[in-house]
Amino acid sequence: MNNKIKNYYSEMIKSFPGESKKVFEFFYWKHLFEVKSILKISSKINKPNIRLLDIGGGMGINTMILSELFDIECTVVDRMDEFSDEADRVEGNYSSIEKRLNSKGVELIKRNFIDNGLDDENSKFDIITCFSVIEHLPFSPRPVISRMFKYLDEEGFVVVGTPNQVHLFNRIKCALGMNTWEDFDYISNSKEFFGHVREYTSKELKDLVGNSKSNHKNPVNIFSSNYPINSHFNKLSFCLLRCFCLRQFSNLHSTGNQF
Repeated sequence: MNNKIKNYYSEMIKSFPGESKKVFEFFYWKHLFEVKSILKISSKINKPNIRLLDIGGGMGINTMILSELFDIECTVVDRMDEFSDEADRVEGNYSSIEKRLNSKGVELIKRNFIDNGLDDENSKFDIITCFSVIEHLPFSPRPVISRMFKYLDEEGFVVVGTPNQVHLFNRIKCALGMNTWEDFDYISNSKEFFGHVREYTSKELKDLVGNSKSNHKNPVNIFSSNYPINSHFNKLSFCLLRCFCLRQFSNLHSTGNQF
């Protein structure tokens, strides 16, 4: 299955502007983990047609994979502020993203779900996902998560993903004296900041979801991934190889001080 998704992912990113390729390559492991988690959950749903709602899905990477490869009916709801023409994102603007998603059988609803929910108050979904959203909220995510359950089928599942503030890669960065938050140049030069406001631990995430799900019967489970390590691995290994080669070169030529 990994190869099936990887091959599709490699082809899919070609439909985006070329300068965004590095962004997608970096986040491959993240999307692989999320898609595999959704498929694991979908196997528990005994229905021929599974409906999925992705809240804050932006470019809809996961939904395109799930729609085209696994025949899951997907809808993305996002206010799309980050993809306005003024934002000038390398990944494209709202119109190009909508066109791409629609061509893959994914519906895109431009709407602020946090404040307004959905137009159809009676809509029900088998799976509702929300990845990499709650860490951007400057307020409690509890009401947002509670609203998700309003649109969930009684046999359905809510899946909320957020970076673990204390994951291993962050610990390594702290040990090296590096900031674990947003890139400094980005936050110091941004007119409008779309970055992380508050990240959570796995215990905090379980508490947020568990106290928001009311009487819904499905239990709260925590899935974890080491995708930050995987995403950085190629870059890290390249740096280590480069340092090793430079070290060997410096030893041979007695020019170690310049490195």
